[in-house]
Amino acid sequence: MPGITIPTSLPAIAFSRNYLPFAPLSDNYQAAAPAKSVNRLSFTGAIVADAVVNLVWTAAAAEMTAKAEPDDSGLQFPAGDGGNDYVTSLVDWFAGNYFIQEYYAVTVDLAAAHPALIFTALDAGPDGDMNPFAVGNIQLTIDTEGVTELPLEGFAHYVSLWIANDAGTGFNLAYEANVPLDENPVTGFSTIDISNALDAFLTTDKPVFANNFFNCPGTLRQYYAKYAQVYGADPSIKRVYKTAPAFINFGGLDIMTENGKTMTGYLRPGGNNANTLCLKQGSKAVLVQKEQPEWLYWINLTGADIDIRVRIELFFTDNTGVPFLLGAKTALAYNKYAVCVGYNFLNLDASVPSGKTPAYYTARIVSSTGSYLSAIYTYTLDVYREWPRYFVYLNSLGGYQTLYCWGKGQDTTSRTADTGERNANNIQAANSGRLLEANIKLSNGTKVNTGYTSKRAIQLLKDFLASEDKYVYQDGRLIPIGIKADSLDQPADGANLNAGTFEYYPLFDEVTYTDNADQPDDTHNSGGLIPTSNTYDAIWDDDNNDDDLAYDDDDL
Repeated sequence: MPGITIPTSLPAIAFSRNYLPFAPLSDNYQAAAPAKSVNRLSFTGAIVADAVVNLVWTAAAAEMTAKAEPDDSGLQFPAGDGGNDYVTSLVDWFAGNYFIQEYYAVTVDLAAAHPALIFTALDAGPDGDMNPFAVGNIQLTIDTEGVTELPLEGFAHYVSLWIANDAGTGFNLAYEANVPLDENPVTGFSTIDISNALDAFLTTDKPVFANNFFNCPGTLRQYYAKYAQVYGADPSIKRVYKTAPAFINFGGLDIMTENGKTMTGYLRPGGNNANTLCLKQGSKAVLVQKEQPEWLYWINLTGADIDIRVRIELFFTDNTGVPFLLGAKTALAYNKYAVCVGYNFLNLDASVPSGKTPAYYTARIVSSTGSYLSAIYTYTLDVYREWPRYFVYLNSLGGYQTLYCWGKGQDTTSRTADTGERNANNIQAANSGRLLEANIKLSNGTKVNTGYTSKRAIQLLKDFLASEDKYVYQDGRLIPIGIKADSLDQPADGANLNAGTFEYYPLFDEVTYTDNADQPDDTHNSGGLIPTSNTYDAIWDDDNNDDDLAYDDDDL
């Protein structure tokens, strides 16, 4: 049997941003076995009053004095004849000393030539060796010298991590080091957190607008570890061992949730396939618009390859519905798959019979035989909203999802430029100017409202703000964005109406501007009066002549 083992195997799959220990153990790491000091205090005759026993060791000392009538100070013991019964009675007196009981277990030995008290150190090492002496009828000797664990010279554990490459055709070295033994105490383990090293090699899987399953090899990859002993005056790597392959998924649980939960335990509560969560945060029932993109990201946690489908069921306002299956795919064990389940992307209007009005639809992952492989997700078609916006982001579980916002926003533009002074020879006239501007850049931003929504949905903004890959979905495109936010006000306790605001900006600067020709032309004349002809249908007012500060159904 090898002297090195992995007592706790790597989990089959884990999050890349939660603690993931790898701890090889060697049972032959020490050059000398640890030993506790054993000290013998022998009594060779009678002990008279005022005889002194002075016990001294590295950390402390205890001076005990014999008395005809000892007190309870812990510094005295009774005088006596030195026989077996007498020495046996001394155990409690010596063990009652504060310093002795902190460092030793006190017992009696009556089998030797003379009865003796035995002081066995509580911890291994030479610090428990007492100073030998012989005074009168009392003698202290050391039966066993204490020995500290002595690792072999230069002892460590070699560890390397290998993670699947981008193409999935091989493995790249992600980490390599000689890891020293854990200390306080030394137990033969070398423990490291391998999550950060693996996380650095994960990449994003851009969402695809297709109702067929697509694989996600960037955010979920296979990896394995190699390990070996390292020791010697000129430390060298001994025989190398290799773990079974495991999988690492981008993301993680927050600290409060992670406590005591594994990735599999969180995503597959109770080990039930039908309850398996897709990588989607927040409520499993949400409001959507028809043009809103939505996805289901799902990991095959069944432990076996399986044929999968996505089951869609479209329901109408008369409580009838129509089911259908999409996207046949063979899902490999512990691989991640995604499918776009937005209403328009599924072309659900084509499945609406004449005279029916769609109300909501559901989506879940199923096997080719119809057994449920995920929880069910419900998408209710929202009423018309002014200024809807859709933000697509990589959430903390490693899947992309959409943040649906509505309400008025405010565009902002900031300008930066470098100013320089013209060469005097190039100043031909006053209208040439003495200064010039260069590197002119425009940075655009938009302040948006979330619209009134649930407290849980507002709290979910924390996941959006923490995302490293965010987009605004606009004109059928995903435009990368950043967020301007130092803090986010959470809903107050007891609040019934909840809304939030934030500002986003595209992750690029503009050096030019192009007018949007699709926008309606301005409607005005030189006199400043707005014509009342029906030709100008951009002018709108309600019939009660009040100021429109918010949208309501009466305005339609």
